Amino acid sequence: MIHPASRTSLAQLRAQLASLTAGLSGQDLVELSQQVHGVGNLLVEQPRLRRLLADTSTPAAARTSLLVGLLPTSVGASARELLSVLVGLRWSTAWDLADAVHLTADELLLTSAQHQSVLGTVEDELFRLERLMLVENELAATIDDAGAEPARRWALLKGLVAGKVNVVTETVLQHAVMNSRRRSIATAIGDLLESAARIQNEALARVTSASALTDEQQQRLAAVLTGIYGRKISVRVAIDPSIRGGLVIRVGDELIDGSVESRLHAVRAALAA
Repeated sequence: MIHPASRTSLAQLRAQLASLTAGLSGQDLVELSQQVHGVGNLLVEQPRLRRLLADTSTPAAARTSLLVGLLPTSVGASARELLSVLVGLRWSTAWDLADAVHLTADELLLTSAQHQSVLGTVEDELFRLERLMLVENELAATIDDAGAEPARRWALLKGLVAGKVNVVTETVLQHAVMNSRRRSIATAIGDLLESAARIQNEALARVTSASALTDEQQQRLAAVLTGIYGRKISVRVAIDPSIRGGLVIRVGDELIDGSVESRLHAVRAALAA
């Protein structure tokens, strides 16, 4: 989890990503993501290097020179340039730097999906899996078990998704499970969904309904939410009959609970007072 003070640097990095990756194909972005992800793993494994690269008392040029000098020849020019920019920014903690590297690797993968016109599919697959993790508590707890080997946790999740989802979906999920910095698969998927929406210049609305919404209803809801929030909203709908009616809508940290169950609860609470 990146600290609030580091989010300015993350925003600065994202603002430069388009120019740093200009002209790259979808496959180029996949390869770039792999290289950046490898450096992220290196930072997780090497605490001294992680601290040196995040030490803001050292000039940015010296930090980037140190990183570039350590990179293997297999890391291409695009990755070197991107990582140099990233390391040259100010991060609150050394872990924020490592997390930003991994987050950037995943966002490059999601951008590759956008280039291939499959980002919507990836979003849908991630959303369905997020809902499953919220319902299947025992499964989620097993995948999140910090005491289990990452390979074992990934084997469990891979058995669930292999051959059933897009290769980008499978790869970012593998990153989420194998990355020792992420303890909750639901949180990791949530971050990926937010990133996918951001790449499309949208905000994500997670909507829970007692029954299925038609395409027309979803479009109307998206239009209403877009008007409320002043930016394009992408709607993802999950069905939960237990709310009895109405909608529960979450956009970022904001919750709009218009469910019948919520209203009944309020009435019961008022009567009991």
